[in-house]
Amino acid sequence: LARGVACVGVLAVDEDPDDLLIRLAQIAGFTVAQAESRDPNLLAQIDEALKALNIRLYDSTQTIESAARDLAVWACSRGLQGVLCIDSLQAVRSELQQQVASTRELVEANVAAIRRVSTEHRLLVISTSEANRAAYRLRKPGADEQNDLAAGAESRTIEFSAQTLLVLRTPPDHPDIVHVRVAKNRGAT
Repeated sequence: LARGVACVGVLAVDEDPDDLLIRLAQIAGFTVAQAESRDPNLLAQIDEALKALNIRLYDSTQTIESAARDLAVWACSRGLQGVLCIDSLQAVRSELQQQVASTRELVEANVAAIRRVSTEHRLLVISTSEANRAAYRLRKPGADEQNDLAAGAESRTIEFSAQTLLVLRTPPDHPDIVHVRVAKNRGAT
């Protein structure tokens, strides 16, 4: 993860910082039990492993724009591509939100902010989105599901603005399986 390839910023307001650190420790090869043990020797090993990653965590005090500015400066100073990961589109804040009155407008402001910082700072932006109610409905086996393009909660701006749109679903009775569908792929083969 981001070892000399990219500088990654994670703007995560849906996750507790401790939970994010545990997930990063898992990516670095540690178990959840090791990360949660609070053993000083293990924590030192985890700390050392995470220092090797080019990753910064941004919390709810940051907006999309402020995280992107910080990430862009940091990535440029290292001569690397910046990748901003956002969790979730419906929960983060943007500087444009001061002008919104509804949840739909909030999402649309966030999508506009993502498009702007992606272009302005030449960042790859990956964002999660909450799903709308129809996307959660369990269907009978073999039944058609809702169109995956329309799965984003609150606004169709999500489907219109995405370069690539992936929809992840866990099948009923299979909690360890995730199906990934490519609903839209405008920019790549």
